[in-house]
Amino acid sequence: MVRTRSIGETFEPVIMLPDTLMFTSIDMDPEKPSNIPIPSSLFQKANTSYEILVSVLNSQNQRMERIANAEFIYSRYELTHHFSHDSICFNILYNDVPLENIPAVIHRDGELNGKKFPCHIGKR
Repeated sequence: MVRTRSIGETFEPVIMLPDTLMFTSIDMDPEKPSNIPIPSSLFQKANTSYEILVSVLNSQNQRMERIANAEFIYSRYELTHHFSHDSICFNILYNDVPLENIPAVIHRDGELNGKKFPCHIGKR
């Protein structure tokens, strides 16, 4: 279960989040880790503190619970990528709109001085 703790800065005139943002139940595989993604769309356009409650039954039918706290930080910027022939193309979006000619510095293998590349407008 994912529950709202508090709403911080908002980027819309009105934000309404339910107390329980998400509830799911799964059958777990004892041989491998279980993964449940928490979609960013749950939080709308707001910085939100939230709580994650996980409850499981072990093989002796004993309940085990754990609570963790986390923070979702909304960003108006998004870095996307797609493949075009033999290249990886990156786009920088602001409010879902591609930005043109934004300089980027790419660092690889721990380089201190990266290489400058322009990010061109392209398909999302």
